[in-house]
Parts: sequence; structure tokens; C-alpha cells
Amino acid sequence: MQRHSKTMRKSKLYLAPMEGLTGHVFRETYARSFGCIDKYFTPFISATVSKSLKTKELRDVTNNTLPLVPQIMANETKSFLSTAKRLRIMGYEELNLNLGCPSGTVTGKGRGSGFLAKPKELDAFLYEVFSNLDGQRLSVKTRLGMYDRDSFPELLNIYNKYPISELIIHPRTRQDFYGGTPDLEAFAYAVQNTDIPLCYNGDVNDPEFYKKITDSFPNITAVMLGRGLITDPTLAAKIDGNQGFTKAHILTFMNELYTEYLKIFGNDAIFRMKELWTYTGKSFEGNEKPLKAIKKAKNTKEYETAVGMMRI
Repeated sequence: MQRHSKTMRKSKLYLAPMEGLTGHVFRETYARSFGCIDKYFTPFISATVSKSLKTKELRDVTNNTLPLVPQIMANETKSFLSTAKRLRIMGYEELNLNLGCPSGTVTGKGRGSGFLAKPKELDAFLYEVFSNLDGQRLSVKTRLGMYDRDSFPELLNIYNKYPISELIIHPRTRQDFYGGTPDLEAFAYAVQNTDIPLCYNGDVNDPEFYKKITDSFPNITAVMLGRGLITDPTLAAKIDGNQGFTKAHILTFMNELYTEYLKIFGNDAIFRMKELWTYTGKSFEGNEKPLKAIKKAKNTKEYETAVGMMRI
């Protein structure tokens, strides 16, 4: 029986977009297994002027029964607006602009957090986008800057010019990637210097850190969970006050997810599961041998045998 304690939930909970991890199969299976997420974001869609989305992107936004916001990666107005229009036809009234991805293949093209290095171009981009959006809401997911935190006040001043529906801040620079610690002073600066609704993102790996963030910043609207939730799929439930989920529930979730992946990807399902296990395996202390076997598995039989060795 699941045990419920008094909830510490003081904000909405979002699931971060994570390329290769939080696609529609993961989201739907997660929602059935644990719930507690108020809004989901797609891994980024690369903006183009073509008449249709890529097959993978189209599949991700059409197979959906959840509150979902498509995230768009762009640094050019025409392609962004073209993609936004296609998504509106599909019924999406809210979009998210990715200004946070630190990947070198993304920033090298001036996209993601790479766009933050060009504040004048970013300002002009946002002006054109908001001048031409056809009624859709647009939130922004941002880092503090490309190279250093000193650029953040200028970036925030730019954001303050526009009717951004929500600003999701990961308080690191691109140069930080995911190292070091989030800069809570910079996040506090944003709280004090904008009227845009704010969402906190970064290193929310346990209920205690969630509580620290929401106690420190009681007026934020949401907290976004990413790697912490992939590592411990029960994290959102724990934040919500549900202490009844166990490792057995996590293993059941992973097995159900694998079954769903098999239907779509066949033997390639094991490679998707391997990537997840690099995170979720950390929740299964004492299972080094089966986790190593999962990592080495080359086919479904080897994978299933390895998972069958897991001790909970």
C-alpha cells in the first residue's frame, strides 16, 4: 500500500526535455506509472521551413494524451514561425524556445545556449517572433549566458521586453555544462528583476533540494525535473508526498517501458533502455553485476536475462 505524507508541493512540476530519453513513449508510460507531473516538454524540434516535421518529431507530438509543450530550437525567425504554424495546426497553443542546450553541435550553429552569445541578434529574433506569432504562448528555457554569468542581466532585460509566458532558468552558463553547482544568486536576481512567471531548473535530485528552492523562492510558478527524475522516477511522487513507491515500482516501470519500446523499435529498444539505465541504475545499489550485464547486452535475450538478475 502506498503511504501518503503531508505534501511539500509548493509549485507545479514539469518534466524537462531530454533528447533520446523523454520522448512520447517515456512520457506516456511514466504518467501511467507515477503521475504527478503537471506539464511535459518535448525534446527539441529543429525549426525548418519545410512543410512537415521530421518523422521522429512528428511521432513525438502526435502520440500524446498529456499536457505537452513542444520545444523548438531556432535562431532564425522564418523557420521558427513556420514550425510554430505547423504545430498550431496540430492544436498546440503553447511553445517553448530552447536557449539552454549546451551541446557543441548545437551551440556551434548559434542555437541553444549558443544564441545567448549574440544578445542583439536574440533581441531582434524575439521582436520578430512576438510580432508575428498567431496567438500562441511562448515560454523560454534559458541558461545564464554562453561564457559567464555577467551577461545574464543584459539577457534578462531583453526577456523583459516581451510577453514571454514563462521563463525557465537553469542557473548555469553553457561553459558549466552540468558541472559545479547552480548559481542561486543569479536566480534570485531574476526573481527580483522580472515580472515574467519563473520556473527553476537544475539539480533537483531529491525532495530536500526541491524544498530549499521553493522555500527560498516561494513565488516561482514551477520547478522542472530532469536528470534527478530519470535517476529516481519516484522523485515527483515523493515531492508530492507519496512515500509508497519502491524500487519494485521503478523496475516495473522500466520493464513496461521496455515492452513499449520493443513494439516500436524492435531490438533497438535495448539501446534506448541502456541509456536510461545509466541514470536509473543509480537507484539500485548493490546491483553492480546485473547493471554491468545490461550495459554489455547485445540483444533482447541478453538484456532480459540481465534485468532478471536485478535484486530489489
